[in-house]
Amino acid sequence: MIEAKPWTARRRGAPRRGADPRPFFGQTLPLALLKNIDSFMAVRGVMTIIVRGKGSWTLRFGDQERPLEPGTAKDADLVAAFVPSAFEAFVRGELEPHRALATGRVKTRGDRRLFARFAQVIDVQPKNLVSARMAAL
Repeated sequence: MIEAKPWTARRRGAPRRGADPRPFFGQTLPLALLKNIDSFMAVRGVMTIIVRGKGSWTLRFGDQERPLEPGTAKDADLVAAFVPSAFEAFVRGELEPHRALATGRVKTRGDRRLFARFAQVIDVQPKNLVSARMAAL
């Protein structure tokens, strides 16, 4: 049995560099996709996630052959670029999307509705009203 280490956010007082997202994309996300395979297969679209200074990954909803791969995709329906702390907050369900977009902590190009689909597939529960509104898109 494979045991995934949870992806954790930085500790209080730690540098603002942000945690390494590779364990999330290498372990946590693949396990979440398997757990929520029906939700994942029901969605169509390509989402590239860039965590600035940390890397980029492409998620192909509904694609069993290559659901997740490192790098960016030219055919992405949504490109979302996060500063590391914003990505951590998104995964924890604590990101305030409108504020993050307004302040440049998150920049997007394309169909933002894939954000909500991604949150549903990885089972992120919004912890505040603003995140809940974004998830409803």
